[in-house]
Amino acid sequence: MERQDEQGEFNQAIAYLYRLDDILKTLNYASMNKQYDTKFDCLFVFYKELYPMMNVKDRQRHNEMAWVVRSKYEEYKRALKLGKTRISTEAIDVMDMWDADLRDCMHAKGMLMPKKTDPRFALGSK
Repeated sequence: MERQDEQGEFNQAIAYLYRLDDILKTLNYASMNKQYDTKFDCLFVFYKELYPMMNVKDRQRHNEMAWVVRSKYEEYKRALKLGKTRISTEAIDVMDMWDADLRDCMHAKGMLMPKKTDPRFALGSK
């Protein structure tokens, strides 16, 4: 007899994609409005959501990038305590690079655009 907890009827894929969409919307909004605290938080949430999809090499690379982003963000927070009001362009660049790299990871896994073998493309083709 099959255990109920081993085979659920609900697939988490749709909920997962909605979460990613919400994260990306918030990340885009934070980037456009220079909300660096929100951007920092969103990058790490985005990373945690993509982590299961990454291979070992990607995980290692992203772990290293996470460390760099965190260190630059901590520099920014220390500067704020000293009375500075601006984040360094280097910290912004590091966050932007990691954002782009995480999006590349989504693209490589086919999560941004459907593949041409997707049945939805058959409806419009001749």
